[in-house]
Amino acid sequence: MDKVAEYHELLEAGQSALKSARWDEARTCFERALRLHDTAEAHDGLGIVLWWLNELVAAHDHRTAACMGFKQQGDLRRAGFIAAWLAREQVFLHGNSSAMNGWFAHAERLLRNGEDCPEYGWFVLLRASMSAPPVQLQETALAVGKIAATWQDSTLGAVALAFLGMARVSLGNVDEGMSSLDEAMAVALSGEVDNLMAISEIFCVMLSACELASDLVRCEQWCQAAADFARRYDCSFLSAYCRTTYGSLMTATGRWQEADSALQDAMGLFAAGHRGLRVHALLKLADLR
Repeated sequence: MDKVAEYHELLEAGQSALKSARWDEARTCFERALRLHDTAEAHDGLGIVLWWLNELVAAHDHRTAACMGFKQQGDLRRAGFIAAWLAREQVFLHGNSSAMNGWFAHAERLLRNGEDCPEYGWFVLLRASMSAPPVQLQETALAVGKIAATWQDSTLGAVALAFLGMARVSLGNVDEGMSSLDEAMAVALSGEVDNLMAISEIFCVMLSACELASDLVRCEQWCQAAADFARRYDCSFLSAYCRTTYGSLMTATGRWQEADSALQDAMGLFAAGHRGLRVHALLKLADLR
């Protein structure tokens, strides 16, 4: 088999393993593919795998290389999507909002001629999730939902619906907001959404909304579902987020020792990965104590 054919076979195998959460197998495939050809596709695949394996600095390096590679190829939509993803990660890992703003600005520049494409939808939705007030987040989520419907992109649509629910809860429309979030979760877990990162995102938004609405019953139900998902797919990010929310829930119901244990676990998980988010667990632990 020549190198080109072997490269494409490894890339295909890596993508297949990625979709099935076979992280070590996917990593091996993408690393071998990169040794044959240094391409944006292989860097991107490896970057996603390393994110799931909680090797975040290396994940960012590879996805940055992917972004630059797609940009050089003229695939500005894909480059813009990765730039938007990298923007939020600057806060999640480093707590660096200036770097986040820089990456969002770069994503906007890359996508300025594609305002009706799914990648533009992802960009405006992710940016709004980090900085927009609830009214603007609601408007953005509704607009992105229309883009998703036009392109028949169920993954983008489900995430937009989740953020729409969060915005509505923040505005005091709790019943309507939680209904949107329940629907987003139903879509995500039905098999219609095949992107595990997106499903993890929807879980996080749901848990945040439950906490904001003081919906303890729904919070406990979704905390359990999120914990099961995190264990199944070895998702450190969601596991830490879930433990933070669970700790808050246990605090609210007077189960102090369980709350303390959950929040300390969350701090340890964040410290080993998305360090910029550790402060949330730390603040909740301070409130508890």
